[in-house]
Amino acid sequence: MADFNLFWKDKDSDAGIIGTYFNAENMGIVHPSVNSLNEQFIVPAPSNNRGFVLKGGTFIKILQPDGSGGYNHLVFGSDADTVVAYTEQRLDTGVSFTPGRDYYIYLCLQAPAQAGQLPTATLVVSLNSTFPSGYNADNSRKIGGFHTLCLAVGSISGHPLSGMNAGDILPASFWDLWHRPTCSPEGMVYVSELDFWADIYLQSGSGANTRSYYGGTITDNQTYSQHIEDLFKVGKNPLSDEEFQCAAEGSNQKTNIQGSADPVTTGGHLNTAGRRMISNYGLEDCAGAMWQWLSGWGTRIDAAPFNVWTEDANKGSVIYTTALLAGGHWGDGANCGSRCRNANNSRLNVNANNGCQGQARIRGAMQLRLNNTAMFRTPRSKTQNGGAAGLVCTAESHAAHYCGAHEKARKPISSDNRQGQPCPCLQTGPARQATAAQHSPI
Repeated sequence: MADFNLFWKDKDSDAGIIGTYFNAENMGIVHPSVNSLNEQFIVPAPSNNRGFVLKGGTFIKILQPDGSGGYNHLVFGSDADTVVAYTEQRLDTGVSFTPGRDYYIYLCLQAPAQAGQLPTATLVVSLNSTFPSGYNADNSRKIGGFHTLCLAVGSISGHPLSGMNAGDILPASFWDLWHRPTCSPEGMVYVSELDFWADIYLQSGSGANTRSYYGGTITDNQTYSQHIEDLFKVGKNPLSDEEFQCAAEGSNQKTNIQGSADPVTTGGHLNTAGRRMISNYGLEDCAGAMWQWLSGWGTRIDAAPFNVWTEDANKGSVIYTTALLAGGHWGDGANCGSRCRNANNSRLNVNANNGCQGQARIRGAMQLRLNNTAMFRTPRSKTQNGGAAGLVCTAESHAAHYCGAHEKARKPISSDNRQGQPCPCLQTGPARQATAAQHSPI
């Protein structure tokens, strides 16, 4: 005895198949919460620091109460890119961005103009983290966001952010339902080389209130362990040695903060030469503002206080242990920089010039692409026996970690693809060959 009947099937009179067409109701049921052909479906607009693009091939669902205890499954999207050239025109309130703030992008339902018509949807941008002004949780859905630059970068030769103004959108800060960190995405940017998210600002707050926030009071006078505990309360870790070097690249080198004094608050600072203290990705105050604790261990030093057991908050004792500091602080002058390091501090050292900056892993939603039919080009060709047509291997299918045509075999895409070689399954025909430029990294 079968447990389930076929949920749906196509009509095919030639093959003697009877049934119902795939309709809006069952489409809504089987369609996932979000589906896209792109690992990141909200990206910066080309040559425009205040725009964004919602990539074509993205389809997003809104569940709207139907008034009887159930929901209508409403799916919106487009095969073509949706370009929002001037994002400020989509603000729910106000006419311009506030510098150094997190904004959220919402998909919002628009009521039909008259009875009998279907609802539509539009994109709205808001400072509100729950829903935009004029909408509610039933007719809107948060689908992404970004962070605005806190202070103009000015002209910095060779710097990717050179010329950006206060209020412009940091390109690496765009996040969406699939492309985002494992923690809350506010005040963070994506570092593509090492595939992680980094805090834009030094830590402010503590415990569950720890955050990366412009103008926040820098959290200092804490041990390494206290910073660790603060960060993991919000799903983060300190940057590693390698991550700091990568994320801090492009910062001021061999200089410290203007005034050579404690910055007190986060972001928007200049160095002694009047240059903005900002990295290629938009991280603030990496070098010459505060020493920053890095994850891991330093070197053993056979000198007090390192060679004696020292209690750490009644949670064990440490001996011969240091933790690594990076960047240099406000009085270190020419020693400061993205590769500046200090291993001469115990994990229990407490100092007003020691702070911390967090990082988080990428959520990895794309590792669970659900093998949705929208991900693969499935032809509607008929077979002799009236069966379903097989999946065709295409460049689009390779945006997933596994080729759709080989999903059952769980055959991973060859790492050779990164060298420009076609996927083995695409070598069966010249018309089906795809290069690394059409594939996403595994």
